[in-house]
Amino acid sequence: KFAYLIGTLPDWSSLNLIEGEANIYFDNSFVGSTWLNPTSIDDSLTVSLGKDERIVVEREQLKEFSSKNFFRNKTRETFSYEIRVRNTKSEPIKITVEDQLPVSTNEEIKVTAKDLGDGYMREETGIVYWEIELQPGETKKLPLVYELEYPKGKRVAF
Repeated sequence: KFAYLIGTLPDWSSLNLIEGEANIYFDNSFVGSTWLNPTSIDDSLTVSLGKDERIVVEREQLKEFSSKNFFRNKTRETFSYEIRVRNTKSEPIKITVEDQLPVSTNEEIKVTAKDLGDGYMREETGIVYWEIELQPGETKKLPLVYELEYPKGKRVAF
């Protein structure tokens, strides 16, 4: 229901951080603690800044499936979702929205993205990303539609 803020700190090595617990503050409010281990950190330090209740996210399944077809001993099901993101802040925002399609490791089961709008997907993880900008009070709708194909007579759970 809410967006979670993540801060990225490039070139963190110039800060001479030491291993230990760090308290995280955002907008002068304590949001939590984390453990810093500079020897295991990549080029950028990523820190969770907690949730932002002024960005509202809703995900709705539009239809359980828009079609279930039997074709050449295969069953095809199409799943359709809509993600709505609303900015209730008084300033514009840039946000990355993430969702995920199922990923099959069984060659008989195929998952195909059908409509991701302006989103892009990493094939190996099924994670879909949308980079959007929202003006104050604006809502954007993001489609997430995929097809599941599997052998007729089999049951698929995910």
